[in-house]
Amino acid sequence: MSRRFRPGPGTIGIAVAALLALAAGARPALASSPRPSKICAACHGSIQKAWSASVKAKSWSNPVFQAFLADAEKAKGPKVKMVCISCHAPQAAVTGDLAVEDPVAQEGVTCNFCHNVSAVEVSSRPASYTHDPSNPNLMRGPYADSDPGSAHDFEFNETMTKGDFCSACHWAKNEKGLEI
Repeated sequence: MSRRFRPGPGTIGIAVAALLALAAGARPALASSPRPSKICAACHGSIQKAWSASVKAKSWSNPVFQAFLADAEKAKGPKVKMVCISCHAPQAAVTGDLAVEDPVAQEGVTCNFCHNVSAVEVSSRPASYTHDPSNPNLMRGPYADSDPGSAHDFEFNETMTKGDFCSACHWAKNEKGLEI
């Protein structure tokens, strides 16, 4: 449900931060180009700062992961990369960017990706999420009473209030049946 924008304290600062993010190279959200976390930081600065220090932000760039990925590709061939990036660089997986060249995809498990997940199938199948990029300005989230103002549309997603949401990538079985 979209609500009317109500200017309040800090509104000018938020607008300036958004313009600075755009000037720094951040792109506005389009269906073909999801927004980078810099855009989200304009309103969600403390959340974006915590995310940027997290393993989610480093899930693609982590050198240990990169070494394991290289070993897996040598042992199993290039097709294994899709399995790995579906959770470590999910924006790349859903757009088919197997080289992970897009800067937003290189952000790892990024804001725009998770907030565009519309459903999760609780199963041991890796990447058991349903990603809906049809409206990258629609952010799904765990709070039914959120008021994003005019920054983006919002839809409550009950799955985000449960561990089920994380199970899309954090519960899997390898080919030998070992649970991860």
